[in-house]
Amino acid sequence: MFKLIVQGGPLMVPLVLCSLLSVAFIIERLWSLHKIPTKSEANSYLLQAAEALKTGGMEETKSHCAKNRGLLPYVFTLVMDRYDALMHETRTIGEIRDELIATTEEAGRSYLERFLPVLSTVGGVSPLLGLLGTVTGMIVAFKSIAAVGATGDPRAVAAGISQALITTAAGLIIAIPTVTVYSYLRQRVNKILIGMERFSHGFVNALITEVGRFVSYKETLKLAYADGTLEEGEKELLHRKRILLNITEEKASRLEQEVKEELGL
Repeated sequence: MFKLIVQGGPLMVPLVLCSLLSVAFIIERLWSLHKIPTKSEANSYLLQAAEALKTGGMEETKSHCAKNRGLLPYVFTLVMDRYDALMHETRTIGEIRDELIATTEEAGRSYLERFLPVLSTVGGVSPLLGLLGTVTGMIVAFKSIAAVGATGDPRAVAAGISQALITTAAGLIIAIPTVTVYSYLRQRVNKILIGMERFSHGFVNALITEVGRFVSYKETLKLAYADGTLEEGEKELLHRKRILLNITEEKASRLEQEVKEELGL
């Protein structure tokens, strides 16, 4: 094998590098996609994330996602980051939901297609490097012919022809399996995205519903604290609002503290 690499000339160096990259990233992607959660595992994680939203809001959910690795924690985290950004814009609930749905698709694809552009590049560049090796090998062969004459020893041109054939074969040997596996991985990614769609959409709906409760309660708090103090009637209103929105006393206290800080009280 080493002898063939040497006979292939200097262009065998980038071809060997391409082969190593191809093997490494194919193994990495196959292993990564193998660890994608099953539907039951995905549903269980969605329920955990929804419960975290219900009890602690986005802060607790982000902390929960940070403790886990995988497709869904990655997607859920980016969705929450995008939700934070959208809250500073003037958008309707429908527009926010559409934006978050688009974010789940972009995040899922970016996670699953990681390193696939490398495989695509290797699959396209390898045969071109092989073709370049063919050209340089033929140049060497014709130089040898020019040096010894057309009737000279055929062994004089053998090195150039050998270099041309070896690099051509190496380029094709690398490109064919790389392109084949790349095509398979793309199809696998699309299938996974379709399967995970209902879980990512479910999280978006839970996020809008659960976080919307806290936003609504904070707005009520801001109105109640508009004059700097709480009257008995306002306390009773906040109590009924908290019960209606199913917000715990601990979470309500944290929201109240946040509102006081925002209003400078």
